This record gives sequence, structure tokens and C-alpha cells, in this order.
Amino acid sequence: MGTRHLFIILLSLLSLTGCKAVSPPAGTVPPGTVPPTPHAPVAVALGERFSLLYGSGAVLQDDGLLLVFTAVPHDSRCPADVICVQAGSVAVDVRIELRGEQPQTVRLGGQTDNHGTITGEGQNASPTAQAGGYTLELLAVTPYPTQAAPPALEDYTITLVVRQVQP
Repeated sequence: MGTRHLFIILLSLLSLTGCKAVSPPAGTVPPGTVPPTPHAPVAVALGERFSLLYGSGAVLQDDGLLLVFTAVPHDSRCPADVICVQAGSVAVDVRIELRGEQPQTVRLGGQTDNHGTITGEGQNASPTAQAGGYTLELLAVTPYPTQAAPPALEDYTITLVVRQVQP
């Protein structure tokens, strides 16, 4: 049997293999996904990664902390289909509402890899912020921009984790 035939057989076998989809546990939103109704807050737990579509929110299950993804003030990341001298950075605003306190907005951001994962500090924002006894950490901002198709505001998704500040 020739190399060409072996290659065709291997390619055919690979195309027949499949992947089984795994559903997330009820009530969780895995990173990179969108809640079923973007503007209804999703329940999350301390230390759990979760994702928010622009305009949607999350409620910390036990504490009533509400987080809402409200803005993308800048996205200067170098488009994936362009060669740039600098990588650029991205910043997002998250409104925080704690029981009995005035709502406040924090700016989170940083440099990302070409998959949107935060890799370091940004020019105008840090990937972490503290508010009301909690630390918010921005883990990713997607989609990554391209020159051919810059993301619309409603296409943005952020991935966060919230932890309690340790005394």
C-alpha cells in the first residue's frame, strides 16, 4: 500500500471520530459562553470563573453582590490580521452594587494574547480591582479584534472571577 493510500485511510478515520459535548452544571455559565438571556443576572459563586456578555450581569449567590458589564472604553489590541509594533490593551467597565452601598464602577483591563486571555497590565487599567471586601479579576476579553471585522460592542464577552479579600 502506498503512502498516498495510507494518508487517505488515516484522514478518513480521523473524520469519523467525534467529540462528545459536556453540559455545564445547572446554574453555571462556563467561560466563553453567553447566558441564555443576556440581561438577566446569572448566579455565580465565590472563586468560580464566569462570563458576561456586554450589558449582562451576575449575582454572587450568598452575598447579593451584583456585577454588570457596562462598557468597553478602549480596545487598542493589535488586530490578529495585522503586524503591529505594540500589542495594545483593552479596558472594560464593571458596575458593582453591594447591599446598602452606592453603586460604583471599576475599570479592569490589560494586555491579552490572541485568544483574549489577560497576560499582563494594560496602559490604563489593571486586571484586578477591590470593592466592598471583594477582589474582581478580569481573566479574558473576547472576541479578539481583526482588521476585517472589528467586534461590535454587543459581541464583547468578559470572563471574571470574584474572591473575598483576605484579612
